[in-house]
Amino acid sequence: MKTRKASFLFLGALVTQFFSWSAFAATQLKGAGATFPAPLYQRWIAEYTKTNPDVQINYQGIGSGAGIKQFTRNLVSFGASDAAMTDKEIAAVKQGVVLIPATAGSVVLAYNLPGVENLKLSREAYLGIFLGKIKAFGLFFDLPLGSCRTRILERQKMLQTGQSFIPASLR
Repeated sequence: MKTRKASFLFLGALVTQFFSWSAFAATQLKGAGATFPAPLYQRWIAEYTKTNPDVQINYQGIGSGAGIKQFTRNLVSFGASDAAMTDKEIAAVKQGVVLIPATAGSVVLAYNLPGVENLKLSREAYLGIFLGKIKAFGLFFDLPLGSCRTRILERQKMLQTGQSFIPASLR
């Protein structure tokens, strides 16, 4: 009985050591950033880890700006952003930065204008609306809307996705 108890203790200790060694030996990558591509990254991670179980990857969609901050502070191995890092942000990263375009997507602008079913605005018009230079549809577009004001409704806060509308020279 005593031998059997000792064997189980030894076996338990061995199993504990084995699991701690294997957990220690695994490659762990942490990433954070943009929420837009997060579902795609999660899918890629799941597929990758099926064939590479010794690699553990954790990506948190916390927003582009927060991801850049965590990467800059060396809290994560990689970050993701809808807009590229600025030269100043890159210079702040001691371990260096490699910018890789990982995915692309569309940003859709919606409108709610009574009586208007098909509105096509130029990039310049969108830019004017987002920069606050165009404040009413009827004043700048040949539409029967009079002084129908433009309003921008955003997600929780202005995210990096909004950079899609602003030329790099104005950022």
